[in-house]
Amino acid sequence: KPFVARPPLEPPASKMARSWAAFAGTAAALIASARGQVDEQRISSLESRVDELEASQVVELHGSGTTNPSKYLWEAMDLFEERARQPMHMTYRAVGSGTGQSEFLGETNPRGAFTPYNDFGCGDIPMSQANYNKLTKPMVHIPFAMSAIAIFHSVPASANGGAAIKLTGCVLAKIFSRQIKTWDDQEIKALNPSLTVPANTNIKVVHRVLGSSSTAGTTEYLKKACPASWTLDVGSVVNWPSDTFEAQGSGGMATFLETEDYAIGYLDAGHGHRLGLQEIALENKDGKSLTSTQADISKAGDVALASSVIPSDPSADWSSVNLYDLAGETTWPITVFSYFYVQKDVSAMAPNTAGLLRAFIEFSMSAEGGELLKKRSFAPVPEEVKKYNERTLTDNMGWPAKISSSTFRFELASKTEMGMGADAYTISGKRRGFAEYTLEALSKDVGELSGKVTTVVQLHGSGTTNPSKLIWEAMDLF
Repeated sequence: KPFVARPPLEPPASKMARSWAAFAGTAAALIASARGQVDEQRISSLESRVDELEASQVVELHGSGTTNPSKYLWEAMDLFEERARQPMHMTYRAVGSGTGQSEFLGETNPRGAFTPYNDFGCGDIPMSQANYNKLTKPMVHIPFAMSAIAIFHSVPASANGGAAIKLTGCVLAKIFSRQIKTWDDQEIKALNPSLTVPANTNIKVVHRVLGSSSTAGTTEYLKKACPASWTLDVGSVVNWPSDTFEAQGSGGMATFLETEDYAIGYLDAGHGHRLGLQEIALENKDGKSLTSTQADISKAGDVALASSVIPSDPSADWSSVNLYDLAGETTWPITVFSYFYVQKDVSAMAPNTAGLLRAFIEFSMSAEGGELLKKRSFAPVPEEVKKYNERTLTDNMGWPAKISSSTFRFELASKTEMGMGADAYTISGKRRGFAEYTLEALSKDVGELSGKVTTVVQLHGSGTTNPSKLIWEAMDLF
């Protein structure tokens, strides 16, 4: 056999050292891996504990602003608190659109200049250009409801044969600016040939005092619809002619229209109709005379989006956005959006608060939220505006990194979601409070009774005591 060289034998000590080194390296790797696993377990355990603690904390959400949709916002907040397993505390201060903007801006906030006082603001008008220019952080507008400002009057219904009194924007502008002063003016008679009123009956023009979004909406509409005839200012505060009447708040406006004959004023349509006030049939841009109950209030939202009245960028300056005197046969000429004012970047907000804010906004665009709005005489925004809002929330806003673990979900009353419905972050329609249930039942009962109740005929007298017992007994018999 040929000679084959063999490698020299490794000394025992060297072999042992090499084996030990290999063992030590493997052991170190095993220990490091074990330590890593322990660290990961500890971190995972701590994260779970943090999530548990966050889930047990009361999640708060606070806002302030316009009074118009306040009843809707309060009811929606009550539903959230009753349907959530997660403890919640939600509040909304109805202080007016102007104050809502100021508190959202937070220019003089003691906690820091330009720090919002609340988690969101709310208004029936977009952020003013002056306030928008002061912002140190971008904001977005999220239109969530629509309403109509209507013109109401107190001319006896019989004066026009029970039909609605018709007015154009120009005639209305002349009435409010006192160029037309009597109900038998020829321009009014031309639109209402059957209107019969005493000669030279004064038109009692009543207007809001202090800042009012209704005043802003009405005057801006008149300026847009008939600039030649509207000779007064526009905005929430106007210098009205001296022979007009003042009203404090929408309640004061309603009271004046209820108690003074031959008056005319402006009011949120839902408020006026709940009180049974008579509405003017106003001519829209397409020349159709209609009342707000005959109009499609949501239609103005579609027209505004299609005609680029609404900016493509939700964080742009919206101060010039309005829905006044837009085209469409069924479009109401004095329509307004109600907006959420929200910071564009809320990544510094607590994840569960941010999650609740998003869920609350999304609820307003849901089917149930839409029904609540209708119950309060508002119209939900149309589908295309809802899609615009969804893009705002998804593509334009910055959210906390951990918001996915604090995302609130909804379980409908009509559909049980096994397991998910019991989650801490599920707003469940099957989880209710007795107060909500009782209120719903009472509202239903009142609605049924309202359809059965007829007008109460009243008769009152006073005088001598002598035959009083006879009179009382006869009245009881009646």
